[in-house]
Amino acid sequence: EYLAVLKRMDIISLIVIIILGLATFPLAFFVYYKLLTTHTFKLNYTFLLIVVAGIVDFLVYLFYLIFLQLSTFTVMNEFFEFINRNGLSPIASGFMFVLSFLQILLSLSIAVNRLLFITKRHLLQEHGRAVFVCSIVASLGFAVICSGIIYMPSFTFSRTYMGEGVYAHTPSGGTMPSFLSITLLTCSVSLVLLLVSLSLAGSVFKYRRQISLDKNRSIENGLIIVSISNFVIYILFVAALLLSMLVHHDCMCIALLVPSHIREINEKGDIHTKHHNS
Repeated sequence: EYLAVLKRMDIISLIVIIILGLATFPLAFFVYYKLLTTHTFKLNYTFLLIVVAGIVDFLVYLFYLIFLQLSTFTVMNEFFEFINRNGLSPIASGFMFVLSFLQILLSLSIAVNRLLFITKRHLLQEHGRAVFVCSIVASLGFAVICSGIIYMPSFTFSRTYMGEGVYAHTPSGGTMPSFLSITLLTCSVSLVLLLVSLSLAGSVFKYRRQISLDKNRSIENGLIIVSISNFVIYILFVAALLLSMLVHHDCMCIALLVPSHIREINEKGDIHTKHHNS
């Protein structure tokens, strides 16, 4: 009965995840296309950084959908047996860790770039390409370092009996110290992102007062809401991951990754508005 309930939860969560993906990613890629082709935006490296972050969001969605959500479906047995047989499971987990941290760090880089746009606009105007390259290199480098700290060489997709002679695969091999490490790192980076975004909101508020536009505070209010919701989302993700480890069932965690993508679309709208006002 317990396995039957989990199976139904898997199916429901898979349907929800696919629907949310279909509802958000086509719109997001349309926005990316406009950012890359519209003359007003294509020469702005901050918008290019947003496109890179959006692509990483999609990769996180795709990889976690395949390697976590679909691992408990019997139709994927041959695929995961191939992964285990060729020793690719630890590599897959390491790559997912890199993508997860890169997703967070790119969001942090975008927030920093937005803050620089308000406080040090001349820096972005004169050295926009250098700032873009540094943002990508720093985010990727730190993501690799964080992933190396929590890398699990024993990670595998173990067989799990589903009842009635049927088995599937579930991710396993993590230890509690590794989990505590990823919790600390994820929450720390998310907290930094929250603080930077709140600083950005304060800078936008001061900027708008200087040009007598404080009658409409939608931008800074939106930034504060997005910043706090972003931090709460990652806290919920960590809580869900802990719960899944306690019940040895990781497939539900991916559902909390989708709001971060929706958050990214909201950030694009904020930046577009700010660019228009400037």
